[in-house]
Amino acid sequence: MQETTTQNRFVRLWTIFKKVLVIQKPVFFEFITGLILIMILWGIFESRNESINLCNILLWCLDPPTALYFSIFFVMTGTILLLLYTVFTTMIESFFQSSKVIIFFRSLLFMINCIPVYILTDYWRYAYGFEGHVFYQLFFYGLAALIFGNAIWLYVHRYFVESLKNELKQNYFETAHALGFPVLWVIWPKLRLLLLDVCRSVGLVLFGCSIFVENRFRYAYANSSSADGTGYLFEGVGFLFSFDLKQMAQQHDYEMILGIILSVLIFSTIVQLIVNQLQYYYNPEVRFGK
Repeated sequence: MQETTTQNRFVRLWTIFKKVLVIQKPVFFEFITGLILIMILWGIFESRNESINLCNILLWCLDPPTALYFSIFFVMTGTILLLLYTVFTTMIESFFQSSKVIIFFRSLLFMINCIPVYILTDYWRYAYGFEGHVFYQLFFYGLAALIFGNAIWLYVHRYFVESLKNELKQNYFETAHALGFPVLWVIWPKLRLLLLDVCRSVGLVLFGCSIFVENRFRYAYANSSSADGTGYLFEGVGFLFSFDLKQMAQQHDYEMILGIILSVLIFSTIVQLIVNQLQYYYNPEVRFGK
């Protein structure tokens, strides 16, 4: 009896594993492709007579400096705020009648988001006084430049608006509206799927932009623990890249570069695994293969 129960449990686990493997197959292929690209970079670096230790790269990923944690937190915060901002603008355009005020508001948002990120970083950096600010102010200014200095908002906004307008034409929405259900309650399942569709791509775009933002906003301060008495409050992966390229021109830290790329690949893969699982759970079309 106990042996039969064990076999049934093993069969259930194997069935779940196969189902997860089918759901996550594209993510595994992307991860393998990323590893191949890293191996190509590794070969290019070693062709320059540089010795690269695999253990050091893995240790960099398993125990990275604080800069990587800051970059991930910075990008995750920016992604959440940008998506909330997109939902806000989408709801305004979808459910409010087009008036002069709404048209002016949309035009203003469009103009702000089409300003390149490097212009907004310099604006926040100098208009409010770069020297003398505390860390949370620098974080806020950098986050503002990261979110508003991206035309990606416009594409995500249009995608949300067109998808919701098509959804509002469906019969179920008219029925729910006639029965008195709240609009947000009816439209939330579709909006949730739209957020899952774009969260990974938005995060990766912001990750690329944050490398520049972090480098521009680095802020020196006295730090007795460092050898030269200086440190950086706003230190992220962008600063590490910049420091390596500018200060170490004769001997680049290739292990750090590969470690950063591998860490970003692992972070992106984990996010995609979670998103795919949530899409399978929330989207009946994915769950039933339709």
